[in-house]
Amino acid sequence: ADEVGEIKTRMERLTKTDERLAFILDFNQRLAVFDKNVIELEDWLGEGRKRLDGIRNPTELLSPEDRVTKTMEVQEDINKKSEFCGKQETEKGEIFPKGGEKVSSDAKKLIKRLETDRAELNKLDAEIKSECAKFSEDIKHLAEFQTGIKAFEPWMKKAEQRIIDGLNQPKSLVESCEILGDSKNFQDECEAKLKILEEAACSASRMTTHDDAGKQEVAFKERWVSVHETTKERVARMTTLVECWNKL
Repeated sequence: ADEVGEIKTRMERLTKTDERLAFILDFNQRLAVFDKNVIELEDWLGEGRKRLDGIRNPTELLSPEDRVTKTMEVQEDINKKSEFCGKQETEKGEIFPKGGEKVSSDAKKLIKRLETDRAELNKLDAEIKSECAKFSEDIKHLAEFQTGIKAFEPWMKKAEQRIIDGLNQPKSLVESCEILGDSKNFQDECEAKLKILEEAACSASRMTTHDDAGKQEVAFKERWVSVHETTKERVARMTTLVECWNKL
């Protein structure tokens, strides 16, 4: 009976030892996976930061639509990584000691890395949402700019053609007055159209990046100045001519 009792005691110890070994094996396996997943998060966060910087400071020309698309792609990936990070946070609660229990220094370092990953994810998420909102506004301002240019450019071409066609030579005071009136109307029209260009330029200036729109506005402004100077010259010339007719 004593021998049987001793064997039972040993068997119980072996069973507990096996259970403990199984627990340690499971813990080590889960810890290895946990560590691997934390490293994966850290690597992706570096990549995500580079993608955001690439959208903010692109090496190639990106339209506002392209920027919104790219920010939304990053946003979608952040959402996936945030969900993935949440699973690691759940796993951390299951495999590491609970509150009040002793935690090893290595475990503390690993937990701290996960907390850093979560903080960086949240920061990146806030930044990408802010950028997406800016670029969405850019689309609105770009549309306003393009609407203004579409209204201004056809007039600009007609005005330039009108300059090329020149003025008719008046043969009487009446014709001179008519041409003077027409020249003044042309000058007034020219000055009114400038407001359309200025409003378009104002919309473009509200965009995050507006280099291309700015170049268009400068080019149109130079053409407008050339036409406007000609209209002023014509008004001055015809005014002088009318005055000469009146002296006859």
